[in-house]
Amino acid sequence: MCFLEEMNLKAANMGLKDSFFDFFHGLSNWNNWASALDICKLCGECMKNEEFRKIVGTKVYRVFPNQ
Repeated sequence: MCFLEEMNLKAANMGLKDSFFDFFHGLSNWNNWASALDICKLCGECMKNEEFRKIVGTKVYRVFPNQ
């Protein structure tokens, strides 16, 4: 099974009934689609992950170039 098939299967198992993933990179693509409710469900699932919460909760992140 390819990665995209697994993504769509996982989405179906999560109850995301109005979503379809055609490209895994997440960039704009007419063949990817999802309802607002499905995105809300997905975000709720993501928020269960501590590392994800830390990343999306970061207000400022500074990168210093090598000296």
